[in-house]
Amino acid sequence: HALEELTDRNHQTLADFYAENSAVSAPSGLRLVQSSGNTLYLQWDAVDNADYYLLYYRTGSNQDYTLCSDFGSPHRFQHSSPYSAALTIRSGVSYEFAVTAVCDGVESEKSAVLKASV
Repeated sequence: HALEELTDRNHQTLADFYAENSAVSAPSGLRLVQSSGNTLYLQWDAVDNADYYLLYYRTGSNQDYTLCSDFGSPHRFQHSSPYSAALTIRSGVSYEFAVTAVCDGVESEKSAVLKASV
């Protein structure tokens, strides 16, 4: 009975270890660093070991997010300075942006929302 209890405890510990070490932190510090005409330049704080980032937008807080893409494929953003993403948006429309980090194929939760318009 003691061996079964120890085995159960070890399985739980291994499961917890895997869950803790496979989780990817959401990026923080999503911010607008510059705007020019209809172009927004966004930046966020890097996530350790992130392979790339995905940027989402929506035009109303009640709408679903849309993934920024290039010709139908998700655009994989890299963290760089002075900005990580340059986006052209429609004038007079309010946007909400959120970013996720991807590490070894695991995507994080979305970051805090950034609201912006031109």
